[in-house]
Amino acid sequence: MDDNIEYLISKLEDAASQMIGRLQMVSYEELVSYVDERQDIINQLEMKLNVNPPDDRQRARISAIIDSDSAVRRKIELFKNEAADWLQQKERKKVQRNAYESVYQQPDSILLDQKK
Repeated sequence: MDDNIEYLISKLEDAASQMIGRLQMVSYEELVSYVDERQDIINQLEMKLNVNPPDDRQRARISAIIDSDSAVRRKIELFKNEAADWLQQKERKKVQRNAYESVYQQPDSILLDQKK
């Protein structure tokens, strides 16, 4: 059994449990940082596991981490939906503003002031 694999799995478990503990109050920037850090650990772990296949205990630990990913995925989906809603709202406002402005930007109308 490779101690480095154990270390990487432990590091992944710690990062996942910390994120899940703070998931309700985490910002999208923190979530992006977590996903990047997690991916780095996974890449290292994959290289080690290609050389030394995991034993049953390591497989069980990795499966538990994967199972906890569903909560993180839901939070990512929530942020994605919020961003999509914001973009749709911004587009609607733009359409309304353009419709309003087009009514008052008629090039064939001229206003003249006359002196009395």
